Amino acid sequence: METLDSDLEQYAGNLRAKYIQQDKQRLGKHKDYRSYYNDFLVDLVHQTWERELKLFGYNFEGLNLDKAIIKKEVTKDIKKSLKYNWTDDILLINGKKFNA
Repeated sequence: METLDSDLEQYAGNLRAKYIQQDKQRLGKHKDYRSYYNDFLVDLVHQTWERELKLFGYNFEGLNLDKAIIKKEVTKDIKKSLKYNWTDDILLINGKKFNA
């Protein structure tokens, strides 16, 4: 969500469309998101989504695109390099099994 407006604007530009940003709705004053997590929840999120977090460059501190395997935009080249086996829950990148 942190880059949704800029991502939508870029995507619209790729389609030669115009993106009109809307006012944000249902926002409240919130503390830093990390304050809502205890050690158990941090571990649970990490165990549950470790592979996805690593793929897209996230950790508990936030986003680091330099460490992301898949950057913000999934290009045709990236799509060609990825294969997912739903039955066995195996992700292959360029024919090699991805281990988080």
